[in-house]
Amino acid sequence: MKQEFIKSIGTELKGMCGGNINSELWFCGIEWGNWQLDKEHKHVKNDDDLNECQEDVYLNECQECLFSESIILNIKDQQVNIPCIPKGGLKYNNNVTVNLSDYNFDTRITKIVLSCMNTDWEPEIITPKSKDNREVWSKNNPNLSKYLQDKLYQNVEDGIFNLNLFPIAKRNTETWGPKHTVQTGLDKKSYYVHCKEEGRFKLFRDLVTEKQPKVIVCIGKSYREDFIDAFWGKDISSINEKVTRKIYQEEIIQLKESSLKISIYRKENKPALVVLPFLSNYFLSKDKDLKEIGKYIRDNQKELKLTKPPFCDQN
Repeated sequence: MKQEFIKSIGTELKGMCGGNINSELWFCGIEWGNWQLDKEHKHVKNDDDLNECQEDVYLNECQECLFSESIILNIKDQQVNIPCIPKGGLKYNNNVTVNLSDYNFDTRITKIVLSCMNTDWEPEIITPKSKDNREVWSKNNPNLSKYLQDKLYQNVEDGIFNLNLFPIAKRNTETWGPKHTVQTGLDKKSYYVHCKEEGRFKLFRDLVTEKQPKVIVCIGKSYREDFIDAFWGKDISSINEKVTRKIYQEEIIQLKESSLKISIYRKENKPALVVLPFLSNYFLSKDKDLKEIGKYIRDNQKELKLTKPPFCDQN
């Protein structure tokens, strides 16, 4: 077991995009592994035939390069590195620009955020995968394009803060192989999950106590218990449902202009958890659904205890 890895997950927030930790609106996914590296950036990654485990190792190396800026916080007498995207955008090796508009996951987060801010954006007609498409897309979607490139995951006043449950960047949440063992010193994924719960989740809860976010949008309904553990602490929901109802409130919300239902979890003196399906084409991708999620948060700003613009009205 690599002691440095065990120690690091309790003091370093790897495997996440970070941003403005003082924001009242946070987002949390499962694992970092979204930005494609193998085709567009061949001069960065020369081996196009890496297997899944090798690619995961490469993802983690690239992450070190991408998030070259960080904020240092003192949390309970220890220094914690908070990553964020450098101003001027994402670059590999300081020369290859990463366009977040190319990636559906980040674009969908931005649509929710802009709707929370009551900022208009247009439904997409084309997907900006090529340079020509990107220029047309940016012209047709100026608010989306500007926020994606200039504010998302950056330490700016109207930015959000982004985390992931797991510290290692991986393409598949179920994957665990020799390369992951080399990275962590852990033979089994079950050991890795246990270390995450003992170290990383404790750090998450310390950050919540210190920074007091009001709403955390959690992406991945099947990880509900992990999100609750990460931000509130261990609960007994899996043991006794009757007692659980006294500990936190669960509300299933039917969005007004959508067939989508979302889950809201509330607990006294804790941030509200808005649990969504995963932001994929199969689960949650429709523009009207994304707009309605952001609009719900905006319309219920007082109930969700949002107090600061741009995610609520000016007092």
